[in-house]
Amino acid sequence: MSYFKAIFDWVSQQMSQHYTLNRSRLIKVVRFDSTLVRYRPLLKTQGIRNGNWSKPTIDKLEIKFTVGFDGLNVIALFFNQQEDLSEDNALGEIIRNTSLSSKDIAVFDRGLAKRKTYDEFSEHHI
Repeated sequence: MSYFKAIFDWVSQQMSQHYTLNRSRLIKVVRFDSTLVRYRPLLKTQGIRNGNWSKPTIDKLEIKFTVGFDGLNVIALFFNQQEDLSEDNALGEIIRNTSLSSKDIAVFDRGLAKRKTYDEFSEHHI
């Protein structure tokens, strides 16, 4: 427990050193993440198949929810196509479609892996 307290104290000290209260209000941190939710489609046969393809059944379809959250507003996209299983597609799309200023900080997990996605971010000044 003391290890995590030490990390928390260090991060708090660094933040207070570099970002005063007034300055921290000018910086918007937007967090992005995705999750898959399995559902039993009664009427639909669309969804993402994840895992064992040797036994493809429609009772194991998933929908991907991808969200962005800046502490106040939520941006959400829903995906049900197989190509959207890739985080480069899902996270990449929501980040590209979110209004971010040059002062904003986008935080996302390591699911984004393709160089092409990062190049697109650079082209769009993200």
